[in-house]
Amino acid sequence: MDRYCVRVSVYKLIVLTRTRDEFRQLEDAAHIQAVIRGSATLPCPLQPEDKNDSLLLVLWYKADGNKGSNSPIYSYDARLKNGVATKWSSDKAFGPRAYFLTSMEPASLLIANVAPKDGGVYICRTDFRTSPTKNYKIVLEVLIPPGPPKIFDGGGSEIHGVAGPYQEGSIIEFSCVSNG
Repeated sequence: MDRYCVRVSVYKLIVLTRTRDEFRQLEDAAHIQAVIRGSATLPCPLQPEDKNDSLLLVLWYKADGNKGSNSPIYSYDARLKNGVATKWSSDKAFGPRAYFLTSMEPASLLIANVAPKDGGVYICRTDFRTSPTKNYKIVLEVLIPPGPPKIFDGGGSEIHGVAGPYQEGSIIEFSCVSNG
């Protein structure tokens, strides 16, 4: 019975320590803004702790509400022996709209034709041959430009064209409303 309690306690300590370390890595998030129908560039540094180490795998996740996603939405797999990395993009998340560029510094996931659903918290996980896994947090905010303005008079009626006529010296109130 005592041996069982010790094993469970050691296991809990290992799990809690790993969770705290991973959380510390995610504290500093990059904040990126992109305009709807434009493109977004989500950075993901690929430098291992050991300069002689090599990248094996990059996985992108999108947080779902208050919890993270368990399934990757994009992957860059450099584990193949022929030297050509394979790329995969979830049809549900991006489909052909996303592309991972390793030639940029830092490497970045490019998202074309940004949609409102693309906004949120992303995690880029990098796995190396011998160096520890690294996680990066990126917050993408999708901006929606304002629509055409609508002008209203003091009574709340929308004005199309010319306003008036008004008497000289009278108080005139207008309001301008635009969504976006």
